[in-house]
Amino acid sequence: MKILAVLGSARRGGNTETLMREALKGAGAPDTSIHAVSEMGIAGCLGCMGCRMPDSEGCVVDDDMGGLYRLLIDADAIILGAPIYYGEVTGQMKVFMDRWYALRDYERNLRIPTGKKVLFIVTQGAEKESTYDTVSTRLKRVLEKYGMHAEVLAASGLEGKTDASERPDLMEKAFRAGKRLAFIG
Repeated sequence: MKILAVLGSARRGGNTETLMREALKGAGAPDTSIHAVSEMGIAGCLGCMGCRMPDSEGCVVDDDMGGLYRLLIDADAIILGAPIYYGEVTGQMKVFMDRWYALRDYERNLRIPTGKKVLFIVTQGAEKESTYDTVSTRLKRVLEKYGMHAEVLAASGLEGKTDASERPDLMEKAFRAGKRLAFIG
């Protein structure tokens, strides 16, 4: 199984990446590379509509997103992860997902195979898991519009950089979510 893992946090080795790695273990793919958007050259969507021209094959911006488009298309499953800052996923994750606009052609047909399973891990400092339910609902809706089967794992109460690794309950949740991601059926 080919899994694409994309980290939307600028803090490497933090809670979001820790939970993503645990999910990858659960999926049986612990050696999968995690692509950190903050370490890549990805520009925001220009709104130029070049991707929607009849003869276009996708986004016309030449940057690191080109490689991620290929990985998105080829992946059997996807793990995305981002902390919530000020009530929304990070700017890095938002820029990455804004560029998904090019995954539809000029007739709005998908350029990506449908049916992919996605696990989106969102971490937050807020103690109540339900504090940002609207974010989880919106993310799930966006993923489903791209023909994906989405699960959002919200991990709350994570203020310190290594809090997740000290929370067996969250590590188990991430591991089990990874198992579900890899389950074919």
